[in-house]
Amino acid sequence: MHRFLLAALVLGCAEEEEKDDGTGIMIEGTISLDDRDGAAIVRGVRAFGYNADGRMLVFISNNTDATCNGVSELLGSGGATVDPSDIYVAGTCYMLIAVDGYDGGFSHTYSEGTGDYSLAVSSAIGCAMGDGDFELVDTVNGPGYQWTGTWWVGAPTAYAWDFTGGDGDDLELDMRMTRYQGSLPLSTEYVEVQAEGIVEGVVTAKWCPELADASTF
Repeated sequence: MHRFLLAALVLGCAEEEEKDDGTGIMIEGTISLDDRDGAAIVRGVRAFGYNADGRMLVFISNNTDATCNGVSELLGSGGATVDPSDIYVAGTCYMLIAVDGYDGGFSHTYSEGTGDYSLAVSSAIGCAMGDGDFELVDTVNGPGYQWTGTWWVGAPTAYAWDFTGGDGDDLELDMRMTRYQGSLPLSTEYVEVQAEGIVEGVVTAKWCPELADASTF
């Protein structure tokens, strides 16, 4: 779980009208927190990916303004102070999908209690829930942007994934997820918060070699 907690240090959102540029929504659904108020939607319209040395990384954004360079800067070593208004959208969840052992293809199905081992522990889903604003604040790690509403970060615990492509070509991710394990990393005390909701679709991630410099790669 430690890798997706690192991803929680890069936070944010931006409110915008969704643009009709012909791209369309590649993956969609709603993630709702268990035992407390809080929900956000997934409507992935931009995705960028990279793979090397057996590791694959794909970032899925709900913002039509997202670019390869912008995502790479946000995920880089100085990403906490990068204004993410062209990457995140209020009331939605970004997805950072990372797997090891990638060789041009990857397929895995997992659900809790099966006795198998989740291969999604390096991945992260970050959701800007509730009312809030996007602010640059002082943190224990220095200045950084944070969502002032409910910020939930987790990883899927029930999923079916089938990935292909890469090595210079676009990557294709066929995904269905229904359960998630996560936390509220900005709360004063660490609290695990489970979530549920069907998120599914087929994502085409544009090849983005700049992601080689991402802190999560």
